[in-house]
Amino acid sequence: MAHVQSGRILTVEIPAGNHYFSADPKHGGFQLDTESGHEYFLRLDYTPNTSNIWRLYSVLSNVSEERGRIETANLKPLDAKWIGSPNCGAA
Repeated sequence: MAHVQSGRILTVEIPAGNHYFSADPKHGGFQLDTESGHEYFLRLDYTPNTSNIWRLYSVLSNVSEERGRIETANLKPLDAKWIGSPNCGAA
């Protein structure tokens, strides 16, 4: 869907229903059942790789709407050139 920039936010509208989110397919993701009229916030964090100190794992998590609003209040939108990149989602 997009390449991440530190300190930026990506806003996406999705239909209500069950959706699977993952930052790195090799390390799993999670299902989220969304409802119409609600906002959902996902946060991307990086954790150290214990087998290779030069590589980080991408970890995507769901945060509460209240926390999401606080954490994103001062963030700028993701640069358009990083959205919809042809390499996004490539294994």
